[in-house]
Amino acid sequence: MMAQKEANHPLFYRVGSRRMRRRVVVAMYCSWLLIAAIVLVWSLNSRAWYPAMMAMIVANSLFQLIWFVWLGRTYVNAPRLPDAELDERLLQVKNQAYRRAYLILAPVAVIAWILSLGALQWQPNDQGRIIAIALVVAVGLVAGTLPTAIVAWQEPDPEPLS
Repeated sequence: MMAQKEANHPLFYRVGSRRMRRRVVVAMYCSWLLIAAIVLVWSLNSRAWYPAMMAMIVANSLFQLIWFVWLGRTYVNAPRLPDAELDERLLQVKNQAYRRAYLILAPVAVIAWILSLGALQWQPNDQGRIIAIALVVAVGLVAGTLPTAIVAWQEPDPEPLS
């Protein structure tokens, strides 16, 4: 019976409550910051910038993979779905999420660019390179996940299927 209800509403299942989605958004970004901090501290001890860079890129890829697989094909993932699959309300939600993401991402990218240039200029040895790479990878993570995170954060709890 539930499978039939899910078939009638393909974008409206497995989204969880608003509280749970917000916890997942916070957990994802905090986990990435923790991994970034671990990689930066590890790079101070090892003095090897290439393994630190690769660890950061692999962590970023894993977080994006988990983020998009977890949300799958739900309406919370509306920013990643083609327009033909969305009704008018979800299309507006998608467009609004991209607008808000751009308003957040533009200054974040500029600040990260300035900080990475400063790190490359003033940090000794390869440490500046590692910090700059961490900032670039962080902007990549935010750029890839922010529209979906905005929808997951703002959308109300789904109505029960009847």
